[in-house]
Amino acid sequence: MAERSNDDFDAVLAAFAKYDSFWVVSHIHPDPDAIGSQLALAHYLKRQGKHVEVISRDTVPRITRYLPGAEWCRQQPETLGLDALVVMDVSSLERIGKDLAAKLEPAHATINIDHHATGVPFADVAAVRTDAAATCEILYDFFQYADEPIDRDIKR
Repeated sequence: MAERSNDDFDAVLAAFAKYDSFWVVSHIHPDPDAIGSQLALAHYLKRQGKHVEVISRDTVPRITRYLPGAEWCRQQPETLGLDALVVMDVSSLERIGKDLAAKLEPAHATINIDHHATGVPFADVAAVRTDAAATCEILYDFFQYADEPIDRDIKR
């Protein structure tokens, strides 16, 4: 197997260090990978002392409501003009919902973490790994790379 560059993880880490406030969003009709990756990343960013809002156009599916932090999910942002928009498990910005995409205008950057092949890249920073089975798998690799402990809140 060929070695994979971690330049994308370095770029994501740099963006997370640079900015203080983040929306973490995923696709419409979220599945467990979407919600799980959003919440795991939200836990990580909050540990870093960042302001985080977890946004999903649709409500959290019943099957994922037990996850730590599920109560953080909102259908609308509480604050406008956050530093960065982190788009999880989405191959195009329209997949978060057109109305939501229009509201979430980040002050500085859009970050995409995904396992789907993206037709046209839309983010300033991206970690898109199409060989991963799920976005949560990419986050696992990211946390390992960042030497971030995977505690109960992140791994559930």
